[in-house]
Amino acid sequence: MSVSVPILSVPILLDLGNILFFVGNLPQLYRTYQRRQQLRDLSIYSWVIQIFASICFLTAGLLTGAAFTVVLNAFNIAYAGVTAYWIHRAR
Repeated sequence: MSVSVPILSVPILLDLGNILFFVGNLPQLYRTYQRRQQLRDLSIYSWVIQIFASICFLTAGLLTGAAFTVVLNAFNIAYAGVTAYWIHRAR
């Protein structure tokens, strides 16, 4: 009798998804930083929603022990918060 071990677990999938999301957003992060004085055309509401989504992912990471998910979403919360501040300031 053999016991099968799943290759992918929930924490690994969370970490993988969040790493890909983070890497995919790096060009936007750089562009937003460059244009931080001219962000009037961006929706502040979308960034606030992103903050709440990142809080949900961070919580899931804490509950499942997905370390990269916790770290990357803590960064995403800070980045989205700063971007929302820049949008507010540009108006």
